[in-house]
Parts: sequence; C-alpha cells; structure tokens
Amino acid sequence: MATLTGLLPHGLTLTNSTKSGGYGLGTNEASVLLNDGAGASLLTLSITTADAITDCNPFPPGTCTIHAGGSVHVVYDDQPLYTDGPNPGGVRETVVELFRPNGTQISLTNYNAPKEKSEHTRPRPLLTAAQLAQIARSTQWVFPPRQADDFQPGS
Repeated sequence: MATLTGLLPHGLTLTNSTKSGGYGLGTNEASVLLNDGAGASLLTLSITTADAITDCNPFPPGTCTIHAGGSVHVVYDDQPLYTDGPNPGGVRETVVELFRPNGTQISLTNYNAPKEKSEHTRPRPLLTAAQLAQIARSTQWVFPPRQADDFQPGS
C-alpha cells in the first residue's frame, strides 16, 4: 500500500484503503478511495507474477501497445463499466495494465465512483490513463513470487 500511495499525485485525500494477497497465489491486491474535492473515486491495484504476455492478440484493437523492451501496455480509457447493457449509476472506469516480459503484471483501475457498483460521484475517473501508466511503469513495485504449479488452497 505504501508504494501505491507514494506514487499518487499530491493533494488527494486517501481513505478506505485495503490490501490482500500473498498466500502463495502469486497476486497482491489493494484499493484506496481517492478524493480531490470533486467526488470520490475508487482506485484498485493488482500485481501478479504469472506467464508472460508478449503480444496484443488477446486485447481489443486500439487498446494495446508493445514497447521497445517487450512490455505490453493495455489501456481502456474512461469506458462504461458495463458495455453490454445498462450501466446503472453511470459508473465509468479507466484501466491500465502493464505486462512485462518476465511475467510480472500490474493492473490499475480507477472509477468515477466510490465503489464499482454504485452511483457515480464525478463525470470521469479522477486519474487519467497517463497518470495510471506512470504509476504502473514505476520501478518501485515489488512483485509476489509466481504461484507454485502444485499450490492447493487450504493446504
């Protein structure tokens, strides 16, 4: 959580932070409620170590870029939360995902609402795709070890 909050723009009020992960699952998650005085905005984070994603094939056209170092960068900018039907509450999200060649992955999602399924409190998510990408590209992230292939929950 300290890494995430340290990478956020200054001047925001941060509340309701949560974190989870570890347990041999190869994923850590966190969330924090952001507010700049113009409405609450949920930010979620997932960092994972898994099989490397090295191309744009699984992503919709126009959302994916491959960088010179081989990282795959995916952006869904200010999209309705539900694209296949009614979008109750008018919730929108901006998602940035960065997949590195070594299998480390980071996903950041920012909503224009305090919860994924609630009424929106602002027209757009608080953080821009560029701000989320800058956070994702930080070298400060510590990634969990890859999940063991023989891991059995509860054992």
